[in-house]
Amino acid sequence: MGRLSRCVAFVNDGRARLVSRNQNDQTGEFPEIAQAMNSLPVENAIIDGEVVALDEEGRPSFSLMQQRTGMTSPGARGARNTRVGIVYYAFDLLYLNGYNLMAAPLEAAQSAPSADTPGGQRLSALLRPLRRTGHGAV
Repeated sequence: MGRLSRCVAFVNDGRARLVSRNQNDQTGEFPEIAQAMNSLPVENAIIDGEVVALDEEGRPSFSLMQQRTGMTSPGARGARNTRVGIVYYAFDLLYLNGYNLMAAPLEAAQSAPSADTPGGQRLSALLRPLRRTGHGAV
């Protein structure tokens, strides 16, 4: 894990689960992100994004992410510093309330963050609760 941690969020009936690209459960690693996603106004959704530790100027920080996750070198872990703040950059809504958005034409999928989603909700509106809690940056 470097300065970014790619995670897919699975939200189902008010419960979020974060999974790494290696299929490792990351919910316990980033509980504040999962907790914020629990409040999304959806029945179910799959959101692709990255967990990032930002420095005081708002830039992704490799050092801070290492501190947060406890990674000291490849394969080695030390103590985790959960006081290091993180954000979730959501960049793709893959599934929403019974609609597989991955099957949409590429052009539609690329514009999904600004286009209406099934049910008339917009991605930005769905993720607004994450912004309010400080755990999302879309």
